[in-house]
Amino acid sequence: MLELSAAEARRAVVNAHFAVPAAHASDVLENERLIQLDGISRVDKAHRLTVAARLSARHRAQGYDAGLWGSATARSFETFTDVACLFPLGDWPLFELSRRGFRDRMAAKGTTPPPELKDSILRIVADAEGGATIGDIEDGGPRGGSWGWSERQKAAEFMLWCGELVCTRRSGIKRLFDLPASRIPAHLLNAELSEQRMLTGLVASALRALGLATVPDLRRHYRLSADEVRRGLEGAGAVVVRVEGWGEEAYALAEPDTSVVPTTPSRGSRMIGPFDNLLRNRKRAARIFGYEYLFEAYVPQAKRTYGAYVLSVLHGDRFVARADAQRQGRDVHLHRVFGEPGVPGRIVDAAVRRAGNHLAKQLGGELVRSQG
Repeated sequence: MLELSAAEARRAVVNAHFAVPAAHASDVLENERLIQLDGISRVDKAHRLTVAARLSARHRAQGYDAGLWGSATARSFETFTDVACLFPLGDWPLFELSRRGFRDRMAAKGTTPPPELKDSILRIVADAEGGATIGDIEDGGPRGGSWGWSERQKAAEFMLWCGELVCTRRSGIKRLFDLPASRIPAHLLNAELSEQRMLTGLVASALRALGLATVPDLRRHYRLSADEVRRGLEGAGAVVVRVEGWGEEAYALAEPDTSVVPTTPSRGSRMIGPFDNLLRNRKRAARIFGYEYLFEAYVPQAKRTYGAYVLSVLHGDRFVARADAQRQGRDVHLHRVFGEPGVPGRIVDAAVRRAGNHLAKQLGGELVRSQG
C-alpha cells in the first residue's frame, strides 16, 4: 500500500491529465480515454475546451474535430456513459458489456423498437454514402416536435447505444450514423472478450486517465457497478493508495519496478471547461482540489453566483480563479473574474492572463477582460 499526502495525490491527478505530451487532438483523446460532449458553445464546445487545455497555443481549435473524429478512417466512436462521450476507437470491444446491458434492460422493459422500424433505419443508413444524419433517418417517417424525439430518432439512438449503428464522424455539428461493419475494423468489431477482460480493460483505462481514483470515482467514469469495478481492479494491476484526508482507499496504476505514483509539481496555467475530466465528477473535484464547482447555465440569472458559463483557472495543481466567459466573434471575453479564497491577487491576475491568452490564441482571437 502506498501512502500519499493530499498535495501529492492532487499532483498525481493533474500529472495524469497534463504530463503526457500531446501533439494533436487525437493524442489528447488517447490520453484521456473519454471526452465528454455537450452542445453549449458560449465559449466553444466542451470537447474543444478539453483539447485546448492540453495542447500548446499554436494548435488552432478549428482543427480539433478532424483530429478527434477523423474522416476516411475512424479514430473514435460516440456513445453514452451517463452522458454523450467520445472514446478511442480501440476501446470498442470493451464497451460490448455496456451495449449488452442496455439491450437487456430495454428488452426487460419491453421498449425495444419494432423490428420493421429498425430494418427501415438500417436500409436508410446503408444507402447513405458518407453516413446518415438524424434528418435523413427521420425522412422515412414523422419527425419529432421541438420538445421531443420522433419514434424514428428514439429507435436510432437505441441502435447507437446497442452497437447496431455507430457514430464515428460528423458533418459540422451533425452526427453521421453508419453501419458498424463500414467503420469499425474487423479485428475490433469481431473481438470476443470475456466479461472479466472487459472489466479489467475498462478499469485499467480509467485509472490510466484519472491517475488516482476511488471505487466511486471509477464507477462514475464508465457507469459501472461497485462489484464490476472491484472485479476489474483484480486484473488491472492496480496498487492500493491511502491518501491523507480522503477517508477511503484509492487505486493507481503504479510503475511495477518502482511502485510510485508521479507526484512532481505541475506548471503552467490553463482554462478548464465545465465538462473537463478534472471537473465532470464534481464530488471528486471537491475531494481532490477543495474546489466546489456549480454549472449555472440553467440557473436563473438573478440566482447565479458566478455566471452563465464559468471557466476554471488551473494554475499548477490548484484552481485559483473562476471566469465568467463568453466568445464574441473570435475574441474571448471575461466578464467577471473571481479569485479563490486565500489566493493572492497577483497570482490570480497572472494565471488568468496566461490561461486566457492561451485559449484566445487557440480560438483565433484576443483575450478581453471587462474587469481587472
